[in-house]
Amino acid sequence: MVAEPQDARLLRIQGDVRIRIKVDNGKMVKVTAESSSPLLVAYASSWVRSNWQFRPSVSGVYFLPIAYKLTA
Repeated sequence: MVAEPQDARLLRIQGDVRIRIKVDNGKMVKVTAESSSPLLVAYASSWVRSNWQFRPSVSGVYFLPIAYKLTA
């Protein structure tokens, strides 16, 4: 689970995001996300692009589920 973005926390937004990552020779060529919250989609897509890396030998399409849950 990834910590929710500050704006979503203030607005009390939580939910699931499904990220689709297309990789070609270790490089992310396309990252798309689906969720009922556009704010979480934008944050999750940006987070994956900034924090994930693949080995140069990796190619394919990968799916990453991310759950944003508010805590007390």
